[in-house]
Formats: sequence, C-alpha cells, structure tokens
Amino acid sequence: KTRPTSEFTNDEASYGVDIVNRGHAVDSHMYYHNSLLSEPLNLIEEQLKKTKRLLEEKLGTSNLGLRGPGGYPQGLRGREDVQRTILATGVKWVSTEFTCGPFCRQIPILSQEWVNSIANHQPFYYETGLLEMPFSGHQDRSFFDLDMGGSPRPIEDWIAYLKQCVDLAYSRNLFLCLTVHPSTSFKHDPKARYVKEILTYCRQKPDVVICTYRDMYRWLANAIRRSRW
Repeated sequence: KTRPTSEFTNDEASYGVDIVNRGHAVDSHMYYHNSLLSEPLNLIEEQLKKTKRLLEEKLGTSNLGLRGPGGYPQGLRGREDVQRTILATGVKWVSTEFTCGPFCRQIPILSQEWVNSIANHQPFYYETGLLEMPFSGHQDRSFFDLDMGGSPRPIEDWIAYLKQCVDLAYSRNLFLCLTVHPSTSFKHDPKARYVKEILTYCRQKPDVVICTYRDMYRWLANAIRRSRW
C-alpha cells in the first residue's frame, strides 16, 4: 500500500534529504497513487499542492514534474482539463504515456517489438504547453511482475533487454526513459547490478547524454526559446 508523504518518519525523510544532497532530482508521483484519468480535478490539484509543500518542507527541493501513477496508453491526450490543472500547480512536465494494458500480455516479453516501441513514444508538448515524456518500452514491473503481464526471469534478461533499448535509442538519436520501482528491482537485483552495467554501457558510446527529466525539460525549453529568436 502506498503511504502519503506526510506519514514518512524522520529517518525515512532523511534518506530523501541524502538523495537530494547527492544531486538527484526528486519530483511528484501524487500524494496518493490514484489514476490521473479518474481522480477528480480538485483532488489532483490538492494532492499536487500538498506534495509540493511536503517536498519543500521535508527534502528542501521544489517539485517540477509528475510521474502519472500507473501510466496510460494515450497519456493525457483528450484531457486538457487534467493538463491545465497540473500546469496551474507549477508542474512543468509529466511522464504518463505508457503502452501497457493489453499490450503487455499480447506481446512476448523479450520481443523486439517492445524495443522498437521506444521510437513511437518520444517527448512532445500537449497543446496546453505541458511537456509529456513517455515511458520507454518495458518498466521493470511489466517485465518481471505477473500482475503487470511480466514473469520471473534472470536479471541477465533484463540487462540484455535494456542494452537493446540503448542500442536502438543510440542508433536513432532517441530519448530513452527507463522506469523502475525499488520494490521490484531490489527483489530481482538487490545489488543494483543492472544500474551499473547500463550506465557503463551508455558511457562507452560517444555523445550519449545521461540526464534527469529535469535536465531534459530544461534542454527542450531552451531549444524552443532558441528556435524563436
């Protein structure tokens, strides 16, 4: 069960402070883990404002982005009301588009189709001006967890899959967003071997940029400003 941020103990909050102090970006995943497509607008606004305040109070960081709980095949397309509600709270970017649902179960986990799907899910702006940065291919849960269409398998399979994604993104100059959950990844890879191997693999390729969502948001925003000059 997901606990709201306000229920974190001081020790738990100290881990978050340490993460921020090490240079990592921390943003919102909503106060409760409810779908943005079904949650009333007033509750979306309330939760984002509350999360923003708590991140500032407990971690000393501002909230610029939002990862949509669960992810949605069409992202926030057709939900301008949700987009505007999010923008009104000061959030600059979201990551909500995730091709899952029936797709997770219809396509074999190690199919090249999962890798190729990255090309169809690249960053874009909604007409409201909200930036969408979609999930890329599998998240760890859709790879490993039965309830998301995955299946238990060796961590070597996950690493091999991620390297295929890196190769495709590199060859086509694409954005690649890896989506992981500590509750799943730690269970299958308690030493976080996949993180070290993938970072090393990326650094072996010339001109690869490893960045956060915030970095990508700022890069895209600056590119748009330069194009208007």
